[in-house]
Amino acid sequence: MLNDDSYKTGTSSSPICDCGLERETADHFLLRCNKYAEARKVMFDTIEALCLSSHKFHSKLNEHLLLAPSDGSVIPKKDDYYVKDALFEFLATVVRRL
Repeated sequence: MLNDDSYKTGTSSSPICDCGLERETADHFLLRCNKYAEARKVMFDTIEALCLSSHKFHSKLNEHLLLAPSDGSVIPKKDDYYVKDALFEFLATVVRRL
């Protein structure tokens, strides 16, 4: 669980990310936290290179695209597979306490 979720359930003393900048929400963790900037860049570059080079990549990459299953309306289902693969690689490479 992220700090924001843990705080809501009483298992964390603060909702703030370890970076100290804002609440540790999924959006912050996946898209903005400076602690994971390098791993995030690898994820974004992988997604762009594998499947989204012909799409307007940067305007579409958001928490929903990374986490929600694709119904084919935003990106093709085949591309969604590559997005999820890059996301799981990102999650495997970041070092954070559980």
